[in-house]
Amino acid sequence: MNDHLTIVSLLLALFFMMWFAWDQNELVNNQNKEINRLQQQVLFHNLFTQRIYNNQNPTYRNTD
Repeated sequence: MNDHLTIVSLLLALFFMMWFAWDQNELVNNQNKEINRLQQQVLFHNLFTQRIYNNQNPTYRNTD
């Protein structure tokens, strides 16, 4: 009887460890998607801010 209980306990522990690992993997994937989205936003923000800055401040342009 004790052997069966040990086997069931180990299988349950393994099941919950795998479930936790899968959940963490999904969380990491969602975070990576969010990081990529934020990197794109920062890139576009920097590009447009630089363009607006260059267009609004003609005194800083190099005309040589």
